[in-house]
Amino acid sequence: ALSQAWLHEAQERQEKEREKHLKSAKEAALKASQLREKEVKKRKREDARDERKRQKLEEVEQKKRARVEERLSRLNVQVEERLFKEACFQREKVILLLSKSLGKEFARRRKMAEMVAGNAILSQKNIRKDVFLGFNEELPPLGKIYDEDVVRVWDFVSSFGKSFVKWGFLPSVPTIDSLQGAIDDIRGADTLGNSIQADEATKLKAIDSLTDLAVALSKPLGANITKLLFSSLIALNPGLQKDYGASFFAEINAPTQTTSNGKKKEEGSLSSSPVLLPVNRLTWQEVARVAFISDALGELGFSRQEAAHLLRGYRSG
Repeated sequence: ALSQAWLHEAQERQEKEREKHLKSAKEAALKASQLREKEVKKRKREDARDERKRQKLEEVEQKKRARVEERLSRLNVQVEERLFKEACFQREKVILLLSKSLGKEFARRRKMAEMVAGNAILSQKNIRKDVFLGFNEELPPLGKIYDEDVVRVWDFVSSFGKSFVKWGFLPSVPTIDSLQGAIDDIRGADTLGNSIQADEATKLKAIDSLTDLAVALSKPLGANITKLLFSSLIALNPGLQKDYGASFFAEINAPTQTTSNGKKKEEGSLSSSPVLLPVNRLTWQEVARVAFISDALGELGFSRQEAAHLLRGYRSG
């Protein structure tokens, strides 16, 4: 009986120990699974935090790059504007120096011409009177004194007057007396300073005659300025190519062509070439100004395309 009770008690004790071991194993497994879950959650939180940090760093870097690019673009624009202003300043300086040198050269030549003329007059005055066969007195002075600019204009118009009349720019070649008379009527005094009383009708007639002469002198410049300013535009615009295509420049540059009557006709004549810039009383001053500026740009070494872009405006091309 005692041995059976002892066996039964030992069995119960073993059963309790086994249950205890199983319970401890279950608790250990549960605790291990909980630790693994904690580790997974912790790793997920760390990954999410690292991802947020990386995104924030990338945004900061992008903002920095954007700021740097914006500063570089502004700096580039400022440098370009400064270079352009400096180039314009240097060109104006060169033009100013050129004008000063030309003025000095003109003054020097005028002075030399006056000296030569004065010496010639003095030498003629010192000639003996018996050289002038039959003349006991000096020759009388000229009947009228003309302005220097009037003489220059008359010399040019008289040299090319036939062409101006042929093209229809002038009805007739003006005389030097008519030019000087128109100037005196507008000025109200002659070359010697004597007062001239001219009525309003005479002044208006003089102004009209000089304006017509200025328009006629500016008309030959219209075709060249048209070709200079609109060559690139015509090449790029299909609408203008239809009206002013290759024939536009061929007609200006071609020397002659034969008409149906067998006579030669000037294709490059100014009366037949298409002019996009009409020259009249309202536009002749601007046409002359653009012509002078284009010649100055050519003398400074600019190409025709660069001169056209500068005349049309900055960044027009």
